[in-house]
Amino acid sequence: ATATPTANVLYTDSVVKGWCTLSGATWTISDDLNVSSITDNGVGDFTINWATAFASANYAVVAIEIGGVHLVIEATTTAKTASLVRITVNNDAGAAVDPATGVSVIAIGLQ
Repeated sequence: ATATPTANVLYTDSVVKGWCTLSGATWTISDDLNVSSITDNGVGDFTINWATAFASANYAVVAIEIGGVHLVIEATTTAKTASLVRITVNNDAGAAVDPATGVSVIAIGLQ
């Protein structure tokens, strides 16, 4: 049953369950936790495949370009599932780009 959280206690629901840092335009994994592979879907478009799936597709994903100015978003062209999430990177004109600096992604949710 749901209970009042205890102050200064870290709960497993709020712990990052997967993350990765990807190098520049090649979508190569620099480092990760719980990532089995990355699928390059084309310019500015990649899929993260989780080694251990989440309990459902209802987990949070945050992605950001390292030191850049491009928009990094969770793509809707392929629905997020418990075992993968698709990410796209666009410039301010909406065109897909591969950032030279790379991208960092984290995911939090039930597993």
